[in-house]
Amino acid sequence: MTGVVEPGMVLLADSDFYSFELFNRFAVTGADLIWHVGARRCQWAWCGGCPTGPTWR
Repeated sequence: MTGVVEPGMVLLADSDFYSFELFNRFAVTGADLIWHVGARRCQWAWCGGCPTGPTWR
């Protein structure tokens, strides 16, 4: 499936399709990714010491 995705495309995915491995496979295609991920599926970490300033990751 990643073979048909390319830069300039927007890929939408619902929370039932979330996996870190799948996200990374699509991220390297250069497409823009918009993925809905439920708050219970991820553990968010606050990165206050990032070189670019405070961000969520």
